[in-house]
Amino acid sequence: MQPFEWHGQWRLPGKPDWVGGILHFTPEAGLKLSLLGSLTSLEALINGPDYYPLIHGLTTDGQSVTLRRCYQTHAGFGTGATSEQFLAHECFEGALFEAEEEVLFDVVKIAFRAATGWCKATGLNWEREAPREITLNYRQVEDSVALTPSKTIRMLIEPKSSRRPHEFSISEGLVFEIRSAGPLPLAAIDAEIIGPIRNLVTLFTGTPWSIDGLSVCSPQLNMQVGQQQRPIPLELYRNPIFGGSEGLESVRQLVEYAWFSEHFASVVSLWLKACSDIGTAMNLFFGLLDLRSVFQEQRFLLAMQALEAYHRHRFKNRILPEEEHQGRVRAVLEAVPSLHKKWVSSMLAFTNEPRLNNRLSELVQRLGDLPPALYEAFRDFGPEAVRARNYLTHYDPKAKRGAPSVSRLVLLTSQAQLLMSGLLLLEVGAQQAEVQGFITKSGHIQTIAAVRTQL
Repeated sequence: MQPFEWHGQWRLPGKPDWVGGILHFTPEAGLKLSLLGSLTSLEALINGPDYYPLIHGLTTDGQSVTLRRCYQTHAGFGTGATSEQFLAHECFEGALFEAEEEVLFDVVKIAFRAATGWCKATGLNWEREAPREITLNYRQVEDSVALTPSKTIRMLIEPKSSRRPHEFSISEGLVFEIRSAGPLPLAAIDAEIIGPIRNLVTLFTGTPWSIDGLSVCSPQLNMQVGQQQRPIPLELYRNPIFGGSEGLESVRQLVEYAWFSEHFASVVSLWLKACSDIGTAMNLFFGLLDLRSVFQEQRFLLAMQALEAYHRHRFKNRILPEEEHQGRVRAVLEAVPSLHKKWVSSMLAFTNEPRLNNRLSELVQRLGDLPPALYEAFRDFGPEAVRARNYLTHYDPKAKRGAPSVSRLVLLTSQAQLLMSGLLLLEVGAQQAEVQGFITKSGHIQTIAAVRTQL
């Protein structure tokens, strides 16, 4: 998303008075509204609310704008002019919503324009017909479509053109268009559509992507085109909730676009179901990928939490059948003096759950019989990961001599990410042999080999 600065007039919904001001946007800092004047009276400015659900705008270009979830960050008043500043969470270009209840959408388009390096699919071709004459042709790349009970998802390579003096450019981007069976609030769109789609692209490319364009359509906003009513697309700008990369390192790609495109319908259906089933594990894993400037200890612990959460969702969370375990507990408690029964009972509460080392072993086994490269990559992962996790979680000064080094934590985090990537690829229907081939090409394999030489 490109930065902008919009000059215009601003007011609260239902209020007659407009105030001059400037809306600033950058993908890094989000939306900032600076007003020369106040949206309310001086008394309300001093004593009134510092939050407004909606603010209306009309730019000097004649564009209608709605700002949503606006927090006052500055109020200036005195003998001179009053002023206000707000941080807004969302900006809808092209509509004035009168109430929060109207902010519902049934169509979302998400653009990852930098991801075309992964797609390697283009509808552009050109021919040189003379030394100073070039013919540019464009043919739409075939869309991929997935159907779920509540959504229709299309993946397309979409062209975008721009003009400047003496210059015309055309570029392509990877775009997902999602149509919901019914209108959804923005929070549900984030949870059910935007987050899952971005995470899917992140998994397959091995790179957390920035969203380069976001637009929505409301069932209440339509325009007449010939004999038809068509929805009005609204550009959506917002405070940054997803970081990401602007370029693609080919060494990090897990799955080629051709495989994704061929299996698109089943992959997307299975992925959206998995997001509903194991959302906690996914949030931990993809949250880790978005965190760049954090301590290595935190990265490692997030990776371990993701794996443990995944195991709890997808595997048996008990060692013995529950009835057999309860019999064992009763036998132990009968042999304990009554004074200590309550304490012993609390200590036995989780004794039927698998130990972390067993959980990690089962997760690695889910990948199948490993080829030599992957067998080497996961060598000693379980015991070393448990030792490091226990030290960092249950700190004991006596164990400080055995504390994991930064290099060891980098190794363990890379192993955990490699394992989680393989497990999620199985979730979308890839076969074990395919998954082994995909993750063998992962950049984590190179990281693991390089770090091992330093230990």
